[in-house]
Amino acid sequence: MKRAQVPTIEQIEEFLTKYGVCWTRDVSAGFNRNIDFVIYGVRYRIEWFINGCRLRILNDHEDSRYAHIPFLNLSLCTTAPIAPTANRSIMFYTFVDDNNRPIWESFRIPLHLS
Repeated sequence: MKRAQVPTIEQIEEFLTKYGVCWTRDVSAGFNRNIDFVIYGVRYRIEWFINGCRLRILNDHEDSRYAHIPFLNLSLCTTAPIAPTANRSIMFYTFVDDNNRPIWESFRIPLHLS
């Protein structure tokens, strides 16, 4: 087991776009490490850092009172659904096996419910 490689912020944006997730990142004042998106009415924020990331589950208060899940990378998962009808989810993970396949997930967000 080894630590997963952290993607660039542009790779995270490309990943979200590829799987139909609408995201925003305000760069009008320069570099911004926060990527915001909404899935099934829940607001999320990915805070990107060169050595790791945090997934924040936002609430109505724009302060520090929200859950956060550390992770190093993300991928599309089509197995072992988190809900009985979900067949695709974003998996946030930290560790990979020797073939760079995720082996321990931190959190999943369903993308499609049928």
